[in-house]
Amino acid sequence: MQRYDKLVYTRRLIYAIVVIDAVGEVIRRFLAVFSPLWRQRFPIPVPKRILLLRTEQIGDLVLTTPTFKAVRESFPHAHIAVLVQSRTAPLLKFNRDINEVISCTLPWYEREKHPIRITNPLRRAMAAIRYHWHCIKTVLQLAHQLREKRFDVAVDFGGHIYTLMVMAAARIPVRIGDPRAGGKFLLTHPVTPDDKKHEVERCLEIVSILGVNTLKPQLTLNWSHEDERHVAKLWTRLGLDENRPVIAIHPFSVEPSKCWRPENWAVVADTLVDHFGARVLFIGSAADQAAVSDIQRKMRNQSISLCGELSLLQLAALLRRCDLMIGVDSAPAHIAAAVGIPVVSVWSSAYLPEKWAPYTPKLRVVRKQVPCADCRLIKCPLSVSCMDMITPDEVIAAVEEMLRKRL
Repeated sequence: MQRYDKLVYTRRLIYAIVVIDAVGEVIRRFLAVFSPLWRQRFPIPVPKRILLLRTEQIGDLVLTTPTFKAVRESFPHAHIAVLVQSRTAPLLKFNRDINEVISCTLPWYEREKHPIRITNPLRRAMAAIRYHWHCIKTVLQLAHQLREKRFDVAVDFGGHIYTLMVMAAARIPVRIGDPRAGGKFLLTHPVTPDDKKHEVERCLEIVSILGVNTLKPQLTLNWSHEDERHVAKLWTRLGLDENRPVIAIHPFSVEPSKCWRPENWAVVADTLVDHFGARVLFIGSAADQAAVSDIQRKMRNQSISLCGELSLLQLAALLRRCDLMIGVDSAPAHIAAAVGIPVVSVWSSAYLPEKWAPYTPKLRVVRKQVPCADCRLIKCPLSVSCMDMITPDEVIAAVEEMLRKRL
């Protein structure tokens, strides 16, 4: 799997997936004798109804928008639907490349509910039974919903075995995906793209099997006139103008290994005001407000918190007006890249920027090269993490470089 949580994907689970794949392949070959639904690598007819599955996080969805556009340009008359999580669905509300957004809640992406976190072996075993039963029920319910829509091609970009099960249980004739995390037997056309490529390019490589033109990828986000008016009123109310640079900061991630110390953010924000005369906007969810208040208490200068005040598309409209966005590896950085503003990314080496950084030429990544890079751990076990090694001066230098290019 391209992006997995090593807490969940233990060695025992990986062995289990290998065994399931081997047994599943034997069963698939037997079923293929009787049903074309289980045959692999046959010629793909021109699709009329296409289902694209991107069921992970907000940033993953943003990075897949070039693929949506490429599929639309290659099949202008096809009905294109995208299956996403309910929390990410608003991002596609005004996307012109798709006809339908199907939203759902998938338990296998809810890390906090995974039984691996339970320490007692008996309780963990019982919780695992309930967890996987809930996942299987979700697979069957979602497959029934999709079966009624009669898709002839489905393409999955995430690679979770339960998501591949949904496509097979929905009886979609052509099922395309990357089976590196298991479930190859569930696909009719397994694709193994170069895992060293950026995620945008990896997704495009997956759909290239359909004959899709994958040249000149570009992130796409569209919002409504109402979103634009809302942000315009907010901009006026806050007294923001073109005479002073406006810089948005998103300091947080749901993964502690990607976070930077609050006192460092306070130093950076104060320097933005003192040296560049900037207006500083902190952005995030309502849950981030307490942490932002902590940063603001450590600052000498005034700043503005917009945590919890904007929808995803309103955030996109706001960022489009900003001169620069600074943040960690999280969704707002990808949204900022999609709307075309410069991004300074304070990057945790838990993931490789070559694969997961915001997809834009207007990018400066600040990170430390460490031996444990690409650990993909949610929480760093070391006393000094790669994020602790990054200094405010390094971030400020990157900001100065990007602002000078913009001016």
